[in-house]
Amino acid sequence: MIDKLIKNIEREKKGQQEIVGFILIVVIIVVIGVIFLGISLRNANGGVIQDDVEMTNFLSSSMKYTTDCILREPFYSELGDIAEGCYSNRVCADSRTACEVLNQTYRSMIEKLWIVGSDRPLKYVSINAFYQSDIEDQDTKQPDFFFTESGNESLCSVKRAGRFFGGMIVEMNVCKSE
Repeated sequence: MIDKLIKNIEREKKGQQEIVGFILIVVIIVVIGVIFLGISLRNANGGVIQDDVEMTNFLSSSMKYTTDCILREPFYSELGDIAEGCYSNRVCADSRTACEVLNQTYRSMIEKLWIVGSDRPLKYVSINAFYQSDIEDQDTKQPDFFFTESGNESLCSVKRAGRFFGGMIVEMNVCKSE
């Protein structure tokens, strides 16, 4: 009788050890899977794209920025008016095209506000503009009338994007390495 009791206790301990071993194996597999998933998401197509309120606000407020270009006498034009003037090939009072002013202004803003470089956390910044009819096919869309960029996009691991919707869509992409 005592022999049977000892065998029952040993059998129960062996079953508990097998369950603990099985749970340990499952936990290890899950941890490895999460690590591989994180690595693959970071490297897919230049990084993970995250919508960013800060960039959307920057684009929205930049449209109200007053430039040094006069499209309609006697007032200096806002960047939003310059963007529309760029699309319609307008020229400033000082003979510069609206597109030149638009690109120069955004480049200046990027250099001052979004410091980009291979030794910096921020690796790449681009600003593009599209009209509503041109964004149906997201894979083949090309900027309509201006494109400003700074840095090296191949160094990106995380992309943040912002959009401003007016008569056009102005899109900003910023890439970081993290």
